[in-house]
Amino acid sequence: HTNAQRQAIAAAHGDLDGIVRSRFHDDCEDLMVQLIQPPAGADAMWIKKAVSGVGIDENLLHEILCTRTNEQIKDIAIAFQDRYGEPLADRLRRECSGVVILHRFVVTRRVV
Repeated sequence: HTNAQRQAIAAAHGDLDGIVRSRFHDDCEDLMVQLIQPPAGADAMWIKKAVSGVGIDENLLHEILCTRTNEQIKDIAIAFQDRYGEPLADRLRRECSGVVILHRFVVTRRVV
């Protein structure tokens, strides 16, 4: 199914996110939740995962942030704010301050 088709299925089934979370666990849960999210929501989820815990997953951040358009990054920032209650730019600045390339990216792309 395409993402649009999965979104239609999710809308038709109400709390599909809750159902998926109750039936799957760990990495399988992450994958299933990602599949029912809009693309920006899935990217926000993976960015959160990349910056959580000890250290950051630079490869995952590069993969997401460097392959999306400015418009897509704005959508990701909105999804991140909605889901996690903090601005994406603030989180990236805090977590990536020691990673010069990512920090410059955040500043030059004006992640909001």
